[in-house]
Amino acid sequence: MTGYQCYHVVLIFAGFYAAYNPTVLAKLPTGTSALVGSARPTVGGNLPCQFPASGEFFFEDGSQRILRIEDNYFETKGFCVKADRKRDFYIVQHTKNNDICHRCVLFLAFHTNVIRYKEGACIRHETDLETLCRRITGDSPLFTLFRTNPVPIACPIALPATFSYSLSDLGTCKNDGHSVIDECSVANRFRLGFVSCPQSPKSRTHDEAYECIADWNHYSTYYFAARVVGTRFAPSLGEFRCFIVDHSTNRIGMSADSSCLELTALDRASVIMTYKPAPRMEPSCNFPQWLHGVKSWSSTTSRRSVIVSKGEWLELTDVGETAVNSICLENAGEEYFITRRKSDCDTSIMCVRILRRNANVITISRAPMAVIDMNLCKKLQDNEQAHFSFDLLIRDGTIEKCPHKGLLYYDKCPRPLLSIGCKSPKKMNLTDICSVHFPDDPAEIVAITETLVCRSTIHIGNDTFLIASSRKRFLCLRFWLDETQTLVMDSYTDTACFKEALRISKQTLTRYQIVHTETCPSPGYPDPLSWLLNKLVSPSSTAMNKPILLPFSILFFTFYRLFV
Repeated sequence: MTGYQCYHVVLIFAGFYAAYNPTVLAKLPTGTSALVGSARPTVGGNLPCQFPASGEFFFEDGSQRILRIEDNYFETKGFCVKADRKRDFYIVQHTKNNDICHRCVLFLAFHTNVIRYKEGACIRHETDLETLCRRITGDSPLFTLFRTNPVPIACPIALPATFSYSLSDLGTCKNDGHSVIDECSVANRFRLGFVSCPQSPKSRTHDEAYECIADWNHYSTYYFAARVVGTRFAPSLGEFRCFIVDHSTNRIGMSADSSCLELTALDRASVIMTYKPAPRMEPSCNFPQWLHGVKSWSSTTSRRSVIVSKGEWLELTDVGETAVNSICLENAGEEYFITRRKSDCDTSIMCVRILRRNANVITISRAPMAVIDMNLCKKLQDNEQAHFSFDLLIRDGTIEKCPHKGLLYYDKCPRPLLSIGCKSPKKMNLTDICSVHFPDDPAEIVAITETLVCRSTIHIGNDTFLIASSRKRFLCLRFWLDETQTLVMDSYTDTACFKEALRISKQTLTRYQIVHTETCPSPGYPDPLSWLLNKLVSPSSTAMNKPILLPFSILFFTFYRLFV
């Protein structure tokens, strides 16, 4: 082995050792740390010339590409070899088919989520920074890069507001400020509601929703950038927009598409909005005291936490963020309400009927409305053809004693389908998967049982509804008698547990014909799974000689029912 080869072997082992002891890099010979990593151009033997931002960025050039910037590498441009950081100039070396050229890039890292840059021509046999950077002129295109998966920021505009607008190709829209800028229920987002221009048949009434991702100042001009969310009004225009805000004239300019090329000044914007702050819509009525007097409720359809104040209704995600915000606009007693509902950036007027089924359960039916009209609302609730959405709320923390105690069997399994209140008066076991055969021994079977707590029971007409829950779902059990007077049990997951909702539910139900019932067994009677597990670990059992795969399979199916 040559001395040169030995040197590189030492470097390789040094690289492995450095991964566990980074301080070793300080002890390596000059230039060794660069050799341990990937080879990159350096300036005067020092550390590589690095760009001030790195990551993957979206670039709109008609093909909507993703570009990578990492340390001293700028994808499609080349490696940085020289920089004047004070003026944001970077000289990059581009190599293609052994052909080398250099160009100057004006690299403006305005925000961690947004980069803007200009570039000069790529010149062979020229590396002088001043010479190359003089090729960037004031009218050179200003390109914009947006970080993929950006972390949102608070939107830097006053909300809500009304606005009138002008379009670069249509002129001023005279709609007297009927268009609106409104906040969404989700933080860091806003909605632009454009009302069509009477004098322009090309304009259309439509909504656009955005999530704010960056803001910055450049030469006394204030910019911000946003990502399109929800349904795109014009998908071909890309995923991002740039905005200029002039607080002195109450104007906002918006780019035509994700390239933001024309947005060098507000007057060059594709859309110019003149806005006027508007009062925030406040509740004009209250929800029932028995509803807002409870600290919090749980939705059995979305599993969200619901908090109701006097006139406001919030639905929170599992991390405590607002998903839906509703305010009371008009009510008729404690049953009928008209609300304004915001779900993300979608805003609608809803006719809501709230029924208190017992102290811990309320049912809700909603139908969209075009106008605020209580008489129309009541008619809608009686119209089975209306486009309803349903929900059931149960008071948080409510656990009740199960309504019955005993075992229920159905015709396809010799084991009890449902064991109610046998081991605990507030718990039940559901064995909806009767048996599983293991591949190593087809003779061995095990039932998969889910344990749930009883939350509440409601009676509507001739039907009884039992609401239970586990860590993974809300369970709705509907008990009813068919035409032969046979007891039938329908099982639903995460749904509104009352007849009107189940009638139009798109969820596939599981139906069981109950063939007979029994009283709970004596305390010494083991359940099938406990008996089988004891059998496998008993010293007197021949199962002790079986491979470990069998008890592992049992544990796998047990955890599958608990967590999947």
